[in-house]
Amino acid sequence: MGELKKRAGATKGKKEKPAVAYWDLKFNIMQLSEFTGVSRANIYKLISEKVIVGEEIQNGVAKKTIYTWKDLETVINSRFCEKRVDSIDLQIKVFANLKGGTGKSSTSSQFAMTSAAMGYRVLLVDLDPQAQASLALGFDNLEDGIPTVYNCLGERPGSPDYLPIEKCVQAVTPFLSLIRASFDLSQLDFKLQTSRFGVTKFAEMLDSLRGRFDLIVIDTNPSGSISNIHALMAADEVCVIAETDYMSVAGLRQFFKLLNELKDDFGDSFSPAVRVIANKFDVREAIAQEALGSLRKNYGEQLAKIVVRKNVDLKEAQKRAMPIWAYNKRSTASKDLFALTHELLDESGLSHD
Repeated sequence: MGELKKRAGATKGKKEKPAVAYWDLKFNIMQLSEFTGVSRANIYKLISEKVIVGEEIQNGVAKKTIYTWKDLETVINSRFCEKRVDSIDLQIKVFANLKGGTGKSSTSSQFAMTSAAMGYRVLLVDLDPQAQASLALGFDNLEDGIPTVYNCLGERPGSPDYLPIEKCVQAVTPFLSLIRASFDLSQLDFKLQTSRFGVTKFAEMLDSLRGRFDLIVIDTNPSGSISNIHALMAADEVCVIAETDYMSVAGLRQFFKLLNELKDDFGDSFSPAVRVIANKFDVREAIAQEALGSLRKNYGEQLAKIVVRKNVDLKEAQKRAMPIWAYNKRSTASKDLFALTHELLDESGLSHD
């Protein structure tokens, strides 16, 4: 990870948690147990057998042992772990909405980071020129020459900057990989419009990664762009992030119109499941209560059971390139997003619980 750039540390004059990029996260024994499903007693057995050793650090006047991604990987592969992901068929989840500001990028990146910590082999694809999902992992230098999704989808084979999709995949941890966004993506729709690629080309590229990943998470840009159509055509499930306010709920009709048009145009070749996720819910706001009621009335079983509540901790975690559970495990955002991750994995047959 030598080429990766960490974000700046604490803000001057204000005591804050230091920035810790996702790949530098450390775990305690309780977290190893929670994410892997292995009991703490069995983790202690692995420690006593020196299967995992961790790192000893100074914690005030005392010392404590912390564990790395490599240790988590070892626990996942241990004889005690019932989570076996090798036989799982690839699932592609596309997070989308025509409206910006709904929390699409934060939800998709948090879902990807949490699923990866649970031991699933996850690829996060950032298809938004604003690169919020890439930034959420700690990639704050978007002009460092590292391949992006533009190299495989925006460039034609044979051009100097073209790369096959597998060359654009960047390992972040043993379980999470990323295909980064770049500012070049603002030109992607023009390139796709003038190319000979059909709208299933991206799906074919992603399918070539089958066997390497269990889960592909795609963060799209807030529009009905051609690049988003490519992503939707690849989807096993479309996760529509709806902010609980009047404008966001009203705007969902346009997105579902787009989905229906794709169904009319492509028939059975376009048949993803659709999940609506209510986000940024504030129980104190009457408009939020009304919006949630409208979502429940209009989308019924398509609406996720978990409602993600508004919480400033999520913004702080995103700013520090941390999963919310590492920033503040006790926050409502942490509890909601952890539960949502389980729900989305359960409905896809990915959960091992």
